[in-house]
Amino acid sequence: MFNLDGRYADGEGVERGNAEEVRQYRTAADAGDAAAMCGLGRRYEEGRGVKQDDAEAVRWYRTAADAGVADAMFRLGERYANGRGVERDARGCPLVPQGR
Repeated sequence: MFNLDGRYADGEGVERGNAEEVRQYRTAADAGDAAAMCGLGRRYEEGRGVKQDDAEAVRWYRTAADAGVADAMFRLGERYANGRGVERDARGCPLVPQGR
């Protein structure tokens, strides 16, 4: 999946932001590819190939973060810090120590 992500990010031999791009990510994400889950979250965050949807971006970021993807953890933390797609709450951020 990493190679596919790089190709779509750079537009290398593929058209960026279309339904086929999203289909590729969704297929890989549904098969358990955590990097694809994060990539799909980015598509929803940016509205690339799908209607922009903060809540759906959070759902995919959370799934990828639970699978250990550092970029997804960071992006999910940003969402909680800024209240995009979730209620603003640092306690929900996986990178903020709980109990503070």
